[in-house]
Amino acid sequence: MLITEWDAADDGQSHEYNVLNNEVAAALETIGLETVDAILWGQGESNAHSDPAAYKSVFLQVAANMGAETWGHNAPILVMELPQNTDLSAMNAVHSQWDETEPAHIVTAHSDGLSVDSSGVHFTGEALQEMGYVRMWDAWQRVLASK
Repeated sequence: MLITEWDAADDGQSHEYNVLNNEVAAALETIGLETVDAILWGQGESNAHSDPAAYKSVFLQVAANMGAETWGHNAPILVMELPQNTDLSAMNAVHSQWDETEPAHIVTAHSDGLSVDSSGVHFTGEALQEMGYVRMWDAWQRVLASK
């Protein structure tokens, strides 16, 4: 799915964004909370051959939209890098910028050394576990340390 399918900036009517917004609000209501602690973002495969500057611009708009939601309250966004050494790795040049030049609430979980399955596009199950249990957790710890 292209990043532009998440962009609600023009009229607030992006189907994907509205689904996300409604589901997050409903889930929080179910558990009696009003806000999320963080947003986990794993997207970019469909944009692998897109202009990185255009991707970055739309991503920052989507991030701002989520942060402006009642449930988003400018929550930190943990961005999962795409697999390295593949056609997808060009997007990682954009993702890796978050740690150094972008808003402090956007942090990257890096994918160096993680293996991909036979598609050459998706992480293996073991690599996904590493990404979730170790690398996204490390990114979260960097967020907490910066507060």
